[in-house]
Amino acid sequence: MSKRRRKYTKDFKIEIVESVLKGRSILEVAKENEIYPGLITKWKRKYLSGEFHGSSATDTELRKLKLKICEL
Repeated sequence: MSKRRRKYTKDFKIEIVESVLKGRSILEVAKENEIYPGLITKWKRKYLSGEFHGSSATDTELRKLKLKICEL
């Protein structure tokens, strides 16, 4: 039997990484959330490089549209 692959939301990933950055160990967070520790390390690397913080083109467009709505 094969296991189903779980998908995690962006908000969940950010929450996990921020808990690690606040001082909790990766192993502790991984066990608590039943996640492979290497996955948390990967998310942490992406978080620190800014990939979770709206560096994509769609997020830029979304920000522009929100500004336009506020102006109206």
